[in-house]
Amino acid sequence: MSIIAARLHNQLLVDNKLTSARAVVQHLGAVQSQEYPGAKWALAQRLPGVTNQKLDSLFNDGDILRTHVMRPTWHFLAPEDIRWMLELTAPRIEQLMSYYNRKLDLNRALFDRTGHIIGRAVVGGNFLTRQEIAKILQSNGIETPTQRMGHIMMQAELDGVICSGPLRGRQFTYGLLSERAPHAKRLGRDESIALLAKRYFTSHGPATIQDFAWWSGLTMTDAKLGVTLNKTLVTQRINDTAYWLSSDTKEAARIPHMLLLSVYDEYTIAYKDYSPVFPPHAQNLTKLLGNAWLNYVVIKDGCVIGSFRRLAKPKEMQLEFRLVVPITQADKTHIQDAAERYAAFFGLPPRISYAA
Repeated sequence: MSIIAARLHNQLLVDNKLTSARAVVQHLGAVQSQEYPGAKWALAQRLPGVTNQKLDSLFNDGDILRTHVMRPTWHFLAPEDIRWMLELTAPRIEQLMSYYNRKLDLNRALFDRTGHIIGRAVVGGNFLTRQEIAKILQSNGIETPTQRMGHIMMQAELDGVICSGPLRGRQFTYGLLSERAPHAKRLGRDESIALLAKRYFTSHGPATIQDFAWWSGLTMTDAKLGVTLNKTLVTQRINDTAYWLSSDTKEAARIPHMLLLSVYDEYTIAYKDYSPVFPPHAQNLTKLLGNAWLNYVVIKDGCVIGSFRRLAKPKEMQLEFRLVVPITQADKTHIQDAAERYAAFFGLPPRISYAA
């Protein structure tokens, strides 16, 4: 089995029959979304024809929600999944954040107090920005310098008090989770582990148990339990490594010649081992994760061949490519086509250049 062909199929980058952003998010389990435009583009790659404005509308309406879950970063979630996934993964995030919380003089008693204040402030659909919530906390005698406020807000999300509200212009707001997701499911711990494992290996496989543990933030013990609890998952040895996947996994009917993806796309970021997607000629790029040049990546035949920077101007989308392999004129034509799709999503024509 080809890891690339199976992942492209399972991640819905080809052969996708789902028709809604919510269904795509639920299939993937969660979609990393700290970079909001990139996260929308990740959904658009899997939903041909969907517009940037449509995804903003779905987000504003709460059809997809955004909160801190699993690893301590934002993810899109389906509303019905937000409670059980938070209850499963929040304790691990709290362990990871405990050292920093102590340095910021934050503790459980204070989080209970701030959570209560924030919950009362946003009740009844009173969506507030982070700055507005900070002022309310300050009026209650709570100090909110930038880093401390970030931890307070994250904990309120982990505690299931708040999640994303509708955009206010370009500003994010927060709303009461119980109002944004009134039908969110609650599951037992083993049931949650089993469901998360099923979602991950069905949508991200072939993948290793170490990949799942990294993506979910769970311990290796819990990651192994998730596999054990799922009888529909099977293992295959590929290049002397044990990979897990759904028993009905198919390989992509075709491999897209060129894709432009966010570095936070699930296709690139959701694995501890980058090597199947970052071949030897691109391995050095993995050392630059978070670097401005690696915000977005160029994928040729399923593998990373470089990166690009983008700058939205009033009348055009400027895209500057830096590639780590030689490309042909045909490759440039495919990049042009992919760039036009990307820029059109934001309602702009592209202007392409290549870095030396």
